[in-house]
Amino acid sequence: MQKLIEYSQGKEDIQNSILSQLVQNMRSLIYDSNGNYVIFKMLESYDKSKMEFLIPIVEESFHYMAQQIYGCKIIHKIIQQYAPNYIANLVKQSIANYSVLSQTEFGNYILQHILQFWIVSPEKTRLIQLVIQQFYQLSINKYASNTVERALETLSKPELITVLNWLLFRNQAQQQFTYVASNFVQLANHQFANYVIKKFLILIDQQMQQSILNFLIKNQQECQALKSTLHGQRICSLLEKQVKC
Repeated sequence: MQKLIEYSQGKEDIQNSILSQLVQNMRSLIYDSNGNYVIFKMLESYDKSKMEFLIPIVEESFHYMAQQIYGCKIIHKIIQQYAPNYIANLVKQSIANYSVLSQTEFGNYILQHILQFWIVSPEKTRLIQLVIQQFYQLSINKYASNTVERALETLSKPELITVLNWLLFRNQAQQQFTYVASNFVQLANHQFANYVIKKFLILIDQQMQQSILNFLIKNQQECQALKSTLHGQRICSLLEKQVKC
């Protein structure tokens, strides 16, 4: 079927014949591990006007599709291809389910696309807020860390400063009993979160970079903890290079 769909590009009669037979069975195809490949191929190959009928069906099946790889790819493809007025409900559902989507292999691309390309709106602002509120938990997840990086790109300088203050926060009450690394050091040493920290260092200005370096110099335990892992050493080198530049 996928080969036939490829072959039918530019051949209206064949496309119409295929669609007339499949249009009544789209829900079944969405819920089938093989059938959803066919849907994705049609979205790739056919003029988007022919596939508009699929949008409300995907809206109805969103919760199922968001849980599996090809379902996420279909949602992502639709959000990529259609104008905001067509996909407003899909975007709202994506944001409402950001916690699940952000931690799946293809679901995080849906959120990244919304953060990068979606119009300025209360929905997009809400997504950014949700990501920042769960900054630590999402940063240490293999897939969700990509969403955090994309969210950082949308922040204003005052918002980046707020993130910086959180990263450098140290609980003084806890420090009386045992050393607890700052959020900055914990994330910089993590196998996934270190990429979020790299992105953050690239986005902030030199004054903010200098404040992090001063913090590490003032707190030698922090500096030693940062340099205790290869990830942290690389972050430290990047920070020093950024400040010198």
